[in-house]
Amino acid sequence: MQIRTEEAKDYFDVLKMTRQTFWSEERLKKLGLGALEHYMVHKARRRIMVEELSLVMEDAGEIVGHVMCSEGSYILDPDDQKHPVLTLGPLTVRKDKQKQGIGTKLLEETLKKASALGYKAILLFGHPSYYPRFGFKEASTYGLKTEDGKQFPAFMALELEVGYLDKIRGRYIVHPLFNEEKEIGRAIDFDQLYFPFGEDK
Repeated sequence: MQIRTEEAKDYFDVLKMTRQTFWSEERLKKLGLGALEHYMVHKARRRIMVEELSLVMEDAGEIVGHVMCSEGSYILDPDDQKHPVLTLGPLTVRKDKQKQGIGTKLLEETLKKASALGYKAILLFGHPSYYPRFGFKEASTYGLKTEDGKQFPAFMALELEVGYLDKIRGRYIVHPLFNEEKEIGRAIDFDQLYFPFGEDK
């Protein structure tokens, strides 16, 4: 296995893997589409993704994992000052390759590269039992809240520059692309265009 930067030739394979991995019948019933993450990857590539931080894990010529980071989100402090942060995700590992350390290796490489590129902090919404092993803490530890003022375990943050978040208090303003309610219509149209025959085509 090897980790490398995503290339144009990987685009559809990454979309397909992401769609299959995150597909949920519950979301299908609720939203009319079983996964939105593949659409978000597609849109982020065109607008906010950091190319150096879109990484794939390749195994015998097949893509088995992918992770990306995006710009465009920020912390808005009480003085209306914007403090840029990276947004991590989605982190995807093909279903038949999960629990083999692929996600761990992708995430460790991402954090190393993001730090080398000079980014100061990464925020995400993810499993609170998984990300703390990489140094992520509940965002409330740093006095951060979501845009609508909420705090919960799945909302996490990691400092890449020690002390960066200690100096900031405020709300995490996520790029509009990650608003599921507003993007669902476009996501359904995208899915019908690129996956007209369903998940396995």
